[in-house]
Amino acid sequence: MKTIIFSKVSIDRGLGNTCIDLSSHRALGKSRQETSISSVLLAALEQSGGQWFQQFSTWMGELNRDNGDLHWWAHSSTAKNMLSSQLGERYIQVCAVCQIARQTETSTLSVVGASQGQMEAIKSLLGTKNFHFSGTAWKWRQLTRFIGALSALARQFLQAARVVMAFRPYRSLHIPHAPDLCLFTYVDGIVRGSIDSYFGTLPHLLYGDKKATSAIYLAYVYQPFSRRTRELSNSQKNPDTPSYAVLFRMLRVSDFLWALGAALREWRINPKFKVKNNQHADYIWLLREAFMDDLAVGGYQHHLLVYRAIIRFVNAFRPQTLVYPFENKSIEKMIVLGVTRTIERPRLVGYQHTSITPRHASFLFEPGEAERTPLPEKIVTTGKITKSYLEEIGNYPIGIFIEGFSLRQQWGEPLPRRPPPVKRMLLALSSSRAELIQSIEFCRRVVQGMPELELGIRPHINFPLSVLPPKLLDWVKQNAHDFSETSLQENLEWCTVTAYVSSTVALETMMRGKPVINFSIGDVVPPDPVIGAIPFHWNVRTDSEMIATLMQLHELDEATYTTASAAAVAYVRDYLSPLDHASLDRFSQALLS
Repeated sequence: MKTIIFSKVSIDRGLGNTCIDLSSHRALGKSRQETSISSVLLAALEQSGGQWFQQFSTWMGELNRDNGDLHWWAHSSTAKNMLSSQLGERYIQVCAVCQIARQTETSTLSVVGASQGQMEAIKSLLGTKNFHFSGTAWKWRQLTRFIGALSALARQFLQAARVVMAFRPYRSLHIPHAPDLCLFTYVDGIVRGSIDSYFGTLPHLLYGDKKATSAIYLAYVYQPFSRRTRELSNSQKNPDTPSYAVLFRMLRVSDFLWALGAALREWRINPKFKVKNNQHADYIWLLREAFMDDLAVGGYQHHLLVYRAIIRFVNAFRPQTLVYPFENKSIEKMIVLGVTRTIERPRLVGYQHTSITPRHASFLFEPGEAERTPLPEKIVTTGKITKSYLEEIGNYPIGIFIEGFSLRQQWGEPLPRRPPPVKRMLLALSSSRAELIQSIEFCRRVVQGMPELELGIRPHINFPLSVLPPKLLDWVKQNAHDFSETSLQENLEWCTVTAYVSSTVALETMMRGKPVINFSIGDVVPPDPVIGAIPFHWNVRTDSEMIATLMQLHELDEATYTTASAAAVAYVRDYLSPLDHASLDRFSQALLS
């Protein structure tokens, strides 16, 4: 009988002991034997990770089809979004541990960082006939789970109080009655200038200066609420800044009490839902845990507040058309469900506003799932490529998509090639702190192997360089250029190539006729927004492959470079289509008919 030892921070090491750290997807161990055996985990993820990801998507699609209602959709984890919920990652990790446990010949497998739900799922999948389970984390799993549940319960009152205190004093909204167009947007940073982060200058494009006042922005404000609303109020003093109405200012005390009561009713250690496919019954532990996480972080309660606020807003001001950024997230389903409860329902349009990657399972439906999912009447895409991609594999209703154009990216002339021997690589970041750290570690190894390479780092606004570990931050200060809060145009003029994991800056680089290199940091599912094989786009997995690709790129002759550059620009024109009269007319028709 094999032994599975679950631990949080320490491992009971012994002869033949395989050690896996689920908190980082990396194997632990100092001995040669442990390191070589643990590499099976990485091999398993590389070999079967895509298959497990598809299994996860299928599982959640079936659950969504069988359970979808207001309180189901209010959980962030039902959206299949790998970034907004840990459910998908935990599912894949469980699959990997179970495969290794069955295939390894060693007598003991130590697992560090497994959640309570993961431990129960692993036990359920492996059974107790051939496996024995032990360890400190396993011994105290039920107590830890109970304490976590109590914490989630207590936080419901704290979250409700925080929202009430932030938005209750700002109930009144001064906006035109029955506006032609309402653009639901997100305020997750400082509002700068006259361009909205999601819709650019769409009201001006559609109506011109004369009727721009008949369009409003309805904003969902992220935490910290008080600071965001204060910044938003200050920005409104600038006449060039779009006029934002804060959605939660529509809420009344009864709405806050209703959402709190619903969260308290939803709180239970073993929530009930339909499970028709017995093949996935062993993973229900993960879903129960994810639902508790949704309550603990406040997503569930906030989504219900969006639902109530949308009903009040639409009934009070009766906009003709409501447009929202389409990513098929839980908050969007609250908008759709809220609109269905209003007296005079506005036309609903989703705008697929940015790139799509294979990791975005939320965009794809299983058979029968779309019919149960709250969707807008039309979805406008950024161009031909994303429209075709979603139509071909997304299982959407026929005719829902309209080819549009990009509102967030600014087109310009292709940039000239930096003359050899200049070697300058722009590292464009997005997504998470983990991506920031692992990407810079990757590039540090590249720079060590290619000393003549200059590195410029463009971090995401939500994950600045200051969150790096001290030693890595010191290395950056001494060996790289910090392009925080600088112009992307200047960054692209500076570099000879852009390196990235998942950033849309890759498309904006090719838009200006420059090459890009996508590199892997161990993601199970590729997060690359570039769909298909095109010139001027490379994929590498190791720092040595990156160095070889950089050398190959810098040695390209001028004719080959020019041809590939033109092909890259043509590709992005179909992906992030620039504005023209035809695409603007299609967008206008989506809003009207």
